Amino acid sequence: MRQGTTFAEEGARPIQDPVDVALGARIRIRRRPLGLTQVDLGRRVGVTFPQIQKYERGVNRLVASTLVRLAAALDTTVSALVGEGLGQAVGPETLSNLSLDGAPRLVAAYATIDDAAARQALAAAAAALCGPPPEPAHDPDHRPGHAGTARQGGQRGPLRL
Repeated sequence: MRQGTTFAEEGARPIQDPVDVALGARIRIRRRPLGLTQVDLGRRVGVTFPQIQKYERGVNRLVASTLVRLAAALDTTVSALVGEGLGQAVGPETLSNLSLDGAPRLVAAYATIDDAAARQALAAAAAALCGPPPEPAHDPDHRPGHAGTARQGGQRGPLRL
């Protein structure tokens, strides 16, 4: 079994631990604004860039000494990388989305918009770019108007900002 994964049942595909995924996303979110490539970060920490890729995706778990070196190379604290001290918990999916190319820049620009109507217009435009929501699968327990469509993974559907 690979590090950082568990098996739901024998013979099943490995499931990544949400803690490892969130930690990896925080590493990536911190690395990108610093202008560091995965190769640069790997050199600073003493590991290969494929290893950095695996850490950022949450595929491999980090040992404490590597986590400390990563925090130092990223000019942050271990606490910040593991998500301690954050006022509101952020889920792994949100962290993963924020680690996408351009996402931090988009969020920073959004935060500078003073006009609430302009922010709503931007959110509506982003939602429109996602395309129409997927057709719901037949669910005998589904009651119209009682469940929204949330984006998960690569699914297309309404974007909630």
